[in-house]
Amino acid sequence: MDLKQFIPAILFAAVPVFAQDSTYVRNIEDKLSVQVFALNTSNDFVFDYVDDGLQVNLIPNQKTTINIGVQYDIVAFSFGFAPAIFADNRDNKGSKMMSFATALYPGRFMQKLEFFYQRGMTLENANNTAAFIYLPKLKSMKIGGSTSYVLNRNFSFRAVTLQNAKQLRSQGSFAPGLSYYYTNLDGRHEPLLGSRAYFIDVAAEMAYHYNWVIGKNFLLASGISLGGGVSWTVDDGNRYTAAMYTGGLMLAPGYNAERWFAGAQIKVHYNGHESQSAVTVGDAVGYTTAFVGYRFDAPTFLEQQKDKIKNKIKL
Repeated sequence: MDLKQFIPAILFAAVPVFAQDSTYVRNIEDKLSVQVFALNTSNDFVFDYVDDGLQVNLIPNQKTTINIGVQYDIVAFSFGFAPAIFADNRDNKGSKMMSFATALYPGRFMQKLEFFYQRGMTLENANNTAAFIYLPKLKSMKIGGSTSYVLNRNFSFRAVTLQNAKQLRSQGSFAPGLSYYYTNLDGRHEPLLGSRAYFIDVAAEMAYHYNWVIGKNFLLASGISLGGGVSWTVDDGNRYTAAMYTGGLMLAPGYNAERWFAGAQIKVHYNGHESQSAVTVGDAVGYTTAFVGYRFDAPTFLEQQKDKIKNKIKL
């Protein structure tokens, strides 16, 4: 297999086929969807020093990004950067925020991968927000994702993000899954800290999603998830293993016509775990986004490659 065949084969290989009732879901075939969206997101941290009665918030200084997203068939990805045109990105003293996300929707599975990079964070006393210290060289990096499986074949994950699918009748589904994230807090170049800590969180989750079809082209999607697992922490050479819990909420109204689509999404995902004795760390990623997109006819060469790969899989 040459390189031209190898990359798309990764994207479409091992795709299971599940029959959906066409009265509930319609996949929009042969379209390449492109969307532009503003995304306000950040990876915030809360350190709760139980014995001292002190809670400290660690808040990134740069939050709003402009993103480009592309979806084709079961594959979706997006890339974003934080320009200074947004008010909450100004006066950031060299801070930086970058994000990347990709998703696969084979059959009733949803596979997500995410990457966040942040530089420049504010250390804030939760009981006195006027008391804060800006740490321009403090960096954080998070990489990970989740794998979920929809129990109801007539519920569409792809319709939630308006990615080349349309939910025709209201449906809900439980979706068990597994989440896994690596988070790195690097303060080695920050004089007030001089150390680094990282967390590896793995959790089993149970989620429930519901797509409410309001009208011909209007949808309101929602979801909630709860779970628990194990967290491994390495903090300045010290290692800890502890139980963890996780939770998430999502609400997403949208307009989904044949060519144009638009919407908004509010989502938060939280991991809580013990870093060391009497110190609890809360790790939250929040998303607020508004987007608009258009579906183009997919290029012939892309259709041909997809058809070749799917024909081979069927054999």
